[in-house]
Amino acid sequence: MMKLVGFRPPLLSFVRRAFISSSALKWEGGVSMVQGASRGIGLEFAAATSVREHYGSLNLLINASGVLSIPDVLEPERTLSKLEKSSLLLAYEVNAVGPILVIKHMWPLLKLGGGSGTKREFAIVASLSARVGSIGDNGLGGWHSYRASKAALNQLTKTISVEFTHKKDPIACVLLHPGTVDTDLSQPFQRNVPENKLFTKEFSVQKLLNIIDNAKSSDNGKFFAWDGQEIPW
Repeated sequence: MMKLVGFRPPLLSFVRRAFISSSALKWEGGVSMVQGASRGIGLEFAAATSVREHYGSLNLLINASGVLSIPDVLEPERTLSKLEKSSLLLAYEVNAVGPILVIKHMWPLLKLGGGSGTKREFAIVASLSARVGSIGDNGLGGWHSYRASKAALNQLTKTISVEFTHKKDPIACVLLHPGTVDTDLSQPFQRNVPENKLFTKEFSVQKLLNIIDNAKSSDNGKFFAWDGQEIPW
């Protein structure tokens, strides 16, 4: 599910204003889009009032969709013997293909939007990844489909970030690991998570918004954890 929303304070400090011209409703200020905003972390990113008009430009795109398990369809594999083609393809389609195609189709709007109406000079694409998608950080194994799909999202996003740099497009892409958050996605797997490592949606979102708010153009193509630490590929 996709929603167009106004930026949620304190992400950026600016005034959003709309006025009627002789021809159409015109928007002054930043516009953000949350892809995957129907529940969980994505829902926390969405503003109280949905934007009902098409603004023609975009300043922030948050890719928040993701799948880890679906009863009787997809379960994290604990061993190679449980790996199925269907699970690999489903995880890849939702966790990598979907977000990347959204970036592709929003690219013209992001170029037009840049940093207009915000305090920065570039638009931001922030995609929710996961630490388990890091190859360098993989010391436990398992969860083959989920790990591989998030690694694919990371590589595709990194490649896009290089292209944006070469084309001098005013867009920066960052990948974000939200930590283990108390959502439907993590609920079946929370049993062994220490209490202080299971975050509320509000806590995680605020941390991620801080990273987005303080992002620099030099952060284009980087992978950050919720606490701002860079994660190895």
